[in-house]
Amino acid sequence: MKNILFLVKNILRVTFRKKGNYIVYLLLPLLGIVFSLGIYSGAKSQPVQIGVIDQDQTALSSYLIQETAKAGNYTLNLVREAEIKNRLFNQTLAATVIVPAGYEKSIIAGSPAAIEIISLKGKDTTAWLEQFFNLQTRNLKDLAAAANGDHQAFRELFQRYSGNPLQISAIELQDESVSKGITLTSLGFLLMFVMLGAGLTSHAILNEKRSRTYHRICASPVSTKEYLSANALSSLIIVTAQTLFIIVALQTLFRIETYVPAPLLFLILLLFGLVSIGIGLITTAFSSSSYMAGTLSTLIMTPTCMLGGCFWPVSLMPETMQKIAHFMPQWWALDAIQKIQDGGNMTGILMNIAILIAFAAAFFLIAVYRFARESNVQKFV
Repeated sequence: MKNILFLVKNILRVTFRKKGNYIVYLLLPLLGIVFSLGIYSGAKSQPVQIGVIDQDQTALSSYLIQETAKAGNYTLNLVREAEIKNRLFNQTLAATVIVPAGYEKSIIAGSPAAIEIISLKGKDTTAWLEQFFNLQTRNLKDLAAAANGDHQAFRELFQRYSGNPLQISAIELQDESVSKGITLTSLGFLLMFVMLGAGLTSHAILNEKRSRTYHRICASPVSTKEYLSANALSSLIIVTAQTLFIIVALQTLFRIETYVPAPLLFLILLLFGLVSIGIGLITTAFSSSSYMAGTLSTLIMTPTCMLGGCFWPVSLMPETMQKIAHFMPQWWALDAIQKIQDGGNMTGILMNIAILIAFAAAFFLIAVYRFARESNVQKFV
C-alpha cells in the first residue's frame, strides 16, 4: 500500500505540474456543458408560416381564419393560388389552407365541404390544423342542425356563437420535458469529457514507457498490479475532483437545474469515471506506440459516445442502432440519469449501477491481464 500511495502522489504531481491540465480537467468540461446548454436552450420555436386562400369570402370563413391565428403558433399569410407552389417549394410557407367557395352554404345544408390543406412537410405540420378544422366544422354543423336549414336562423345562431366564445380559465403548467432533454444532452457531453480526462490520465503510462521509466518501475519491488492500481487510483481522484467541481459549479455558480439530486448524479458520474479509467488502461495496454494509443482512444471514444446517446437522443437513431446502444456504458449512465429525471429513485437505477460496475470490472481485469503478460521491453515511441 505504501508503494501505491507513493506512486499516486508522484503521478498527481507530474500531471498537474502543467497548469494547463487544470483547464483540461476542470474548466473545459464545465465550459462545454454551459456552452451546450446555451445552444440548445437558445433554440426557440418560431411561428409556422401558413398561407390562406379564402374562396368563400363570408363571415363564417373569416371567423375560421381568425380562430386559426389565435389557436396555434401560426402566422397566417393571405396568398394567391398561383403563388402556392413556389412558396411551398422555397419553404416560405409550411402549408396552405384553402377554404372552398360555398363553404358556408355547405355547412347550412348539413354536408360540410372539405377544407383543403396543402403541405410538403406531412402530418407534422398538418395534423393540428386538420384536428382544429374538424372540431370547428362539427360545431358549425351542430348550429346548422339547430337552425334546421334556415339561413337566417343559422346566421343569428352563428353571430351569437362567434360573439360569445366559451369562457375558459387557463392554468399554466411548466413543461419540464424540453429542459430535461436539453440537460440530458449536456450531461452526455460531460460523459465525453470525463472519458477524455480519464483516458489522458491513464495514458501517462505511455510517457513512462517512452522514457523507459515504466520498465525500471516494474524491475523494482513494485508489482504490475500495484503500478496499475496506483494509476487507476490517481485517475479516480482526478475524476472525483472533476465531478465534484462541475456539480458544485452548475448548482451554485450557474444555477443550472439538472433534475437529479447531487448525490445520485455524483454516484452515476463516478461509476462512469471508473468505466472510463478501465477503457483508458485497455487502450494503453494494447498500444505499442503513442500514435497507436491516440488512434485507438479516438476510435473507441467517438463511436461509443455517438451510439450511447451523448450527442443526440438514442430514440432518433434506427432501431438496430438503438439495440447496439445497450452495449455502450454511456447509454446506461444516461439512462440512469433520465430515470431519476422522470421521478425515479435509487432503487430504479440499481440495474444501471450494476452494469456500470460490471463494465468497469471487466475493463480492469482485461488491462491487468494484458499488462501482466506483456514481455516486450523494446523501444516505445
